[in-house]
Amino acid sequence: MEEEAEDDLYGDLKVSNDSVLVAELHQRLAEEEKRNLTLKRKVDQLETREKELVELVSILETNISCLYTTAKHEIARQHSTILQLQTKVGSGRSRGYSTAMGANST
Repeated sequence: MEEEAEDDLYGDLKVSNDSVLVAELHQRLAEEEKRNLTLKRKVDQLETREKELVELVSILETNISCLYTTAKHEIARQHSTILQLQTKVGSGRSRGYSTAMGANST
């Protein structure tokens, strides 16, 4: 018996069935790697979309700026036209235009 006790050096160690745990961990690792790959693809897609949107915002800012400038110039042009017409009407009145209009209305 002493010989059996001496031969069994690891007899006091607990023997467990780690193969099931190892298989579960390998499965979990594979699932997490798949999930990680999916998330990386999603991040790539979102980064691409972000670049597209940044470019679109830049284009829209340029367009709005051009529209503002065009509107500003159009308002200035119309203001100038109004001033010219007012000047024309004013000079017409000074030449008796308003008197002639007054005579026709009576």
